[in-house]
Amino acid sequence: MRLSDIKELMNGSLEVWELRVRNKELFESYKNSLNKMGKSIHVNVIEDQELLIGKHELNVLCNFFIKDEILTHELAFLADVLGLSQNISFESEDVEECISHMTDPEVNGKFTKENAIEIITF
Repeated sequence: MRLSDIKELMNGSLEVWELRVRNKELFESYKNSLNKMGKSIHVNVIEDQELLIGKHELNVLCNFFIKDEILTHELAFLADVLGLSQNISFESEDVEECISHMTDPEVNGKFTKENAIEIITF
């Protein structure tokens, strides 16, 4: 996944369905890997720019999730991309912690709409 795709999603110039089409194989592969115990998950990141992830971007992801525009495995994939990229920086440790909570449910527990609402209202 290109970091520029994520930036476009965050600033509203790319719709969720467009992100899903552009990255269909990545999302499907990630979803299939989540269903297999003990399997490592491949996350391909094309670091074509640097991003700062703050409260606004966190709220964008949470709102997409609450509105069922992004599925659980898609949110986890995006969170993994953000957490693993060398070209991502976080506005604060709180933001970074929230993003890491959205990753693999086997590791962090299931991320719920209630979790997303808590983040938005925090």
